[in-house]
Amino acid sequence: MFKSKMIENEKVLQYALNHQLPIVQVLLNSSIPKEQRLLCTECLDNADFEGKVIGFKKIIQMIEEQQNQKMNLMESMIIQNIKQVESFHSLISQMKSNIILQLEQLSSILKDWITNLQSIGLKYSQYSFHEELEIQSKKQQYQIQSNFIHQRHQNRIQQLFQGCIQIGVIQLILRIQQMQTNTIRSLNRYIKIRIS
Repeated sequence: MFKSKMIENEKVLQYALNHQLPIVQVLLNSSIPKEQRLLCTECLDNADFEGKVIGFKKIIQMIEEQQNQKMNLMESMIIQNIKQVESFHSLISQMKSNIILQLEQLSSILKDWITNLQSIGLKYSQYSFHEELEIQSKKQQYQIQSNFIHQRHQNRIQQLFQGCIQIGVIQLILRIQQMQTNTIRSLNRYIKIRIS
């Protein structure tokens, strides 16, 4: 997946004393500036250096081995993390699909609810004078009809509430609870006004 690569080109590395000869040795002394640690044959013959000296090819090999080990470890960690992120992504995609499906089901419930309320409205918008006269004499029929509507409304709200719980839409649940409370209050006020 990844391969370690030295940024600098070996041929353009600066020599300690700028002799323009190939580097043969490297001085391992951290107190000396980096640029002065690379030594050619002339540097070795003409100067004294403190610290351990190692062959240039040997240090390149050692560095490359360390880099390869580091890259193998990093690659293993990165691959493991990528697999974990892909797993999370798959889970999120699956949840997204489920939520969309459940939201479509909730939308269908709401459309059916609207259709049902409209059909109830149509049913009760037409009346017979004789039946209404009978209802007026008993005054209980109206309350039974409004209780029927109220009960159906509560069943739909409960169905919607359960659907929201399944997908974990808390704000929608709170709005539905508020809607349920407002509906009960409105219906109770309407019943009191109508019966009075």
